[in-house]
Amino acid sequence: MPLSERERRILEEIERNLYEEDPSFAGDLDRRRVRLPRRTGPFLFAAGFILLLAFFITRNILIGVAAFAAMVAGMILVAGSISAAFSGDRSTRNAAARRAFGGLADRASRRRRRP
Repeated sequence: MPLSERERRILEEIERNLYEEDPSFAGDLDRRRVRLPRRTGPFLFAAGFILLLAFFITRNILIGVAAFAAMVAGMILVAGSISAAFSGDRSTRNAAARRAFGGLADRASRRRRRP
């Protein structure tokens, strides 16, 4: 369930206060996050696909389960990196969307206004 605008502002204020009051603790919290390279998700998905092919050849159920787990984990990592690219404040997301779609919405709205 996404946060409302008010809840998001409250969390941002708490984060700013934390950085102001205890910057060393806030820095420690940032370093504790596990950051995987962006290539990990697609690589894991590809490895799962190769395991899936191996499962079809060998009919070993453990290989099939490992293939499924690897492909699901890869998709989760890919989805997480996509959502992280669009996270942030609303203006950043809107700018990213404008760059991604190249003004398609503007052209469509101009076409609708024409008589």
